[in-house]
Amino acid sequence: MKTHRLLWVVQLWLAAIFLFAGGMKLFLPLEALTLPIALPWPLIRFLGVAEVFGAIGLVLPWSERPPSPHTCGGHGAAAHRDRCHGHHAVE
Repeated sequence: MKTHRLLWVVQLWLAAIFLFAGGMKLFLPLEALTLPIALPWPLIRFLGVAEVFGAIGLVLPWSERPPSPHTCGGHGAAAHRDRCHGHHAVE
């Protein structure tokens, strides 16, 4: 149970970081952003949206009790993909 709470604390921290970084990319003027490389503004806005959705995706499972069958199905599909990838990589 302690590990479960620790994982949620880590997920909430990551969600806060993603939300902060994505919000900065979405709402700050492009002149105020200091990026290490020059990127086109549509890409910067897209990255901001992706980070905000990533934050939502980290917190959303917490609100869903018990987990829906879609969540379990997604894990099953990912496991199947990984097995198939390993099988085809060997051939």
